[in-house]
Amino acid sequence: MPAVGNLTAASVTLDGGAPALADVVAVARSGALVQLGEPARAAMARAASLIDGFVESGQPVYGVTTGCPLST
Repeated sequence: MPAVGNLTAASVTLDGGAPALADVVAVARSGALVQLGEPARAAMARAASLIDGFVESGQPVYGVTTGCPLST
C-alpha cells in the first residue's frame, strides 16, 4: 500500500492516494503548500490521454463530449 501523503516542513506531497488527515489539516490550518508527486502526475497523464482518445473518437461520451464546459 503506497503512502498517501508526506508532510515535510511547510509542504504536503500528494501521490495519488487519499491524503492523510494530518496533511489536510496542515494545508487548511497552516497554509502548507501542496505538491503533486510523480505517481499523481502519472495518473493525471493517463487520465488526460484517455479523455483525448474519447474526444478523438468522435463518439459521444457523457460528461466528456456531451457539452461539459471543460471539454468545449
